[in-house]
Amino acid sequence: MTGQTTRRIVIVGSPGAGKSTLAARLASQSGLTHIELDSLYHLPGWSHPTPTEFQENLVCVMDEAEAVTRGWVTCGNYGTYSDQVHLARAETVVWLDLDDVPKVSAEVRGLSCRWVMEPSSDPPASVEERNSWVC
Repeated sequence: MTGQTTRRIVIVGSPGAGKSTLAARLASQSGLTHIELDSLYHLPGWSHPTPTEFQENLVCVMDEAEAVTRGWVTCGNYGTYSDQVHLARAETVVWLDLDDVPKVSAEVRGLSCRWVMEPSSDPPASVEERNSWVC
């Protein structure tokens, strides 16, 4: 990233399309902050914020990212929870639209990995714990 330019990128798409993977790589390579909407939506004990709480948290995280790294890359699909906030501020939106075969393959591979790694364990208590299961 050059100069004082602020970058705001939103990545959306269907489940299993690779939103999180692309966002993490893009953020890493560009020096931007990766904001995964799942981590703002899935609270401890699998509770969820209200739409207003979610939007307030997202604004706070985006403002902090802009102050620290001059931008952010968000990923996730939370419609009315997030669209008014991150889409309104985005300068670039990436829509991942893959055909059904790769999506199903990625989702099955992910579920299989989780089951093989932790076949007898309880469901994860949070999104962070769930993400630690991914191969």
